Amino acid sequence: MPTEETHVSAAPTEAETEPPAAKAPAANPTFAAELPTEVPSETFAEVNETVYAIANVNVRSGSSTDDPIIGSLCYGDSVQRTGIGSQGWSRVVYNGREAYVYASYLSTVNPAQDTAGYPKTYSDATCAIEITKEWYENAWCYIAHLQFTDYTRFGTSCANGGYGNGYEITSHAASRLDAIFAVNGCYSAPYLNYIVVRSGELCNGSGRSLWCPAVYSSRNGLLQSAWESGGTAGIAGANVDALVESGLVTDTFCFGPPILAGGSVTAGSDTSRAQRTFIGTNGNPGDIWIVVSEGRYADGESAGLTYNQCARLLSDKGCSFGIPLDGGGSSTMVFQGKVLNSARSGQRAVVDFVYFK
Repeated sequence: MPTEETHVSAAPTEAETEPPAAKAPAANPTFAAELPTEVPSETFAEVNETVYAIANVNVRSGSSTDDPIIGSLCYGDSVQRTGIGSQGWSRVVYNGREAYVYASYLSTVNPAQDTAGYPKTYSDATCAIEITKEWYENAWCYIAHLQFTDYTRFGTSCANGGYGNGYEITSHAASRLDAIFAVNGCYSAPYLNYIVVRSGELCNGSGRSLWCPAVYSSRNGLLQSAWESGGTAGIAGANVDALVESGLVTDTFCFGPPILAGGSVTAGSDTSRAQRTFIGTNGNPGDIWIVVSEGRYADGESAGLTYNQCARLLSDKGCSFGIPLDGGGSSTMVFQGKVLNSARSGQRAVVDFVYFK
């Protein structure tokens, strides 16, 4: 299975702009009598309100960066504020004790409710698409629910329209395909020698038995497993040429093993958070969920998701089966010509795509 970018720890770090402890000004021999000999102590106006972290920031035992760190707040975490200090600190209740956080990183407005412009929707005679932006386990997730009765509108494409034909960014592919919706695909690069079927064309693997994480059929609208264990009878392990000829398989998904199968999470208990793209279904024809999660604080806010969390999100949406697509910097969601996630200004070119047109 291809690997994503090397994981970087998502542990919260103190904002670099948190001020240093106040220091007395250097003495001026001429005006020494006019200069304070001690730093004024911070005074606090009493309040009682809920506040939210707008960045990842340390919690300290006192109102100075010289005071010990006793914990941290992640973006969107809430605490009760009991005092607003005269020198920029907030007094809060943290794990049942008095503590301090620099006030610039707290807000009375929950940033994890910042979903202006969502849901985004599209519908016509044969489809309905709804995309929500949801804060899930410390990451923003762009969650697309596609429901359609014309099963030929959903599929996959190689970069630049041909297998082994280089790389392409997702927004360019969406334009080329005249797609309403598109995400990066499963990284089926030729050197990996996967079985690759794209929109009914067998691009690689003729004569082989079909084993891969998932397949789609534009004949029946089903996204199904072709994995070694629990794969769909009549598909998993069958001759790929016959499957393509019959229309039972028009697209393959090759990135990684199922993370959700038979309604049960199969992703394990991994702890690596990252930006992810993943796809799932409740088993009904033409009913597919596709999610892109922000990760590694690429957007300044989101820690990313583990594969276990991805599977649980799909399960929460009613899915019974799901797999990952390529992730990390490849993760990109395009809807009606616009990139929705933080890759908007720096898309990574990839070798394949999943789209709806």
